[in-house]
Amino acid sequence: MNLQYINKISHKEDAIQDTSCSQKKYLWLMSLFIIVPWVVIYGICTYITTMWLGIRIDSPEAEMSSNSHFWTSLSGLFATMLTIWGAVRIIEKKKLRDIGLRINNRIADIIFGIIIAALCIIIGYIVLISTNQLIFLRTHFNLTEMVASIFFFIFGAMTEEILVRGYIQRVLMSKYNKYIALLFSSIIFTLMHGYNPNLGLVPLISLFLAGVTFGLSYLYTNNLWFPIAFHASWNFFQSLFGFNVSGISFYSVIESHTTTTTIMNGGEFGFEGSILSILFEFTIIICLFLYFHRSEEAYD
Repeated sequence: MNLQYINKISHKEDAIQDTSCSQKKYLWLMSLFIIVPWVVIYGICTYITTMWLGIRIDSPEAEMSSNSHFWTSLSGLFATMLTIWGAVRIIEKKKLRDIGLRINNRIADIIFGIIIAALCIIIGYIVLISTNQLIFLRTHFNLTEMVASIFFFIFGAMTEEILVRGYIQRVLMSKYNKYIALLFSSIIFTLMHGYNPNLGLVPLISLFLAGVTFGLSYLYTNNLWFPIAFHASWNFFQSLFGFNVSGISFYSVIESHTTTTTIMNGGEFGFEGSILSILFEFTIIICLFLYFHRSEEAYD
């Protein structure tokens, strides 16, 4: 994985160290209150999109249709980009790409994020099948559904990473210790999933650790492409292998059935509600911390 520390140091890619002291007094507050305008704009865009599609958000068709997921997630990404663009341009006098969206020399990060997340889900699926926690039923391939799902999870990952890591965590890092910023942003990320169905203690822990996993690389690199790739791949491969994603059912190529709901298989919440997910996330957090920390020291 190419961390681009030299590029980071020379260009100070996404840091907000040049922000004046007076600005910092309210920037960290804006990182929290940005949720309010985001919810409003997000809600308006989603409402317009669902009206255009002729569906109701709470209808079964909206929940099961990849087409509706695609368009609503696209409108959600648009709402997020619009909200964060306004905050960054008006308050910080910066460009949107300065929050960590520069893609130069980040292809390796994207590939690495995709592969690591995919391996976690594949290994987890194999373990659950081999221990009879899951029973394989059949495969069902639909190219249109597959493409729609890919874009849905990309848009969804970008929406959450731009809001939580690119804005909230970044601005909190300008006011507090970077690890405190990571902690708070991970808590906010967890709370954003508070209304997901089939939520429980294990899923909450897993969601929090996912937030730490996504935020840790941003803490060291100030770039969003690794967490976006990891996040999108993690969700897509869960869906691909028949798991619910954060309690929600999506199109699956592989259809499986849980023998009984346990903390091993995550039950109706999906793989993220399992002990295996927590184990993988905790391991990745340790590996990322050691890797980034040592790499950072090498460039000090």
